[in-house]
Amino acid sequence: MTSIPIAVRSSSGISLTSGPPNFGNIEEFNPVPSKSCRTMLFSPDGTYFAYVNGQMLKIVRTDSWKDVAAIESTKAYHLAFSPKSTFLMSWEPFTVSNANPQGTPNLNIYKSEDGQLGTPVEFR
Repeated sequence: MTSIPIAVRSSSGISLTSGPPNFGNIEEFNPVPSKSCRTMLFSPDGTYFAYVNGQMLKIVRTDSWKDVAAIESTKAYHLAFSPKSTFLMSWEPFTVSNANPQGTPNLNIYKSEDGQLGTPVEFR
């Protein structure tokens, strides 16, 4: 019987531990020491684990706990996987500034397997 991975997000970052039947830390996953971890999510089929650490969005394969993508400069507040775990959506608040009065796209869809970005969308 395979242990169930359990992700824990706290004020000190993200860590992963094994649930029943074999409790303990998942040694292959390096804990994320960041006080800015906003969101994390397992894919519906359990193949991927994604999180935002305040500086980047990372997608990790759960069979090896290796990063498959690291997407820089995202302020994502919400993540969602497609039903078949093929795509990952990230949403961040829409903002405008004097330098960028039209705003920038705030809904991004990435391929889960490699983090390749599809066409960004703007939602106000």
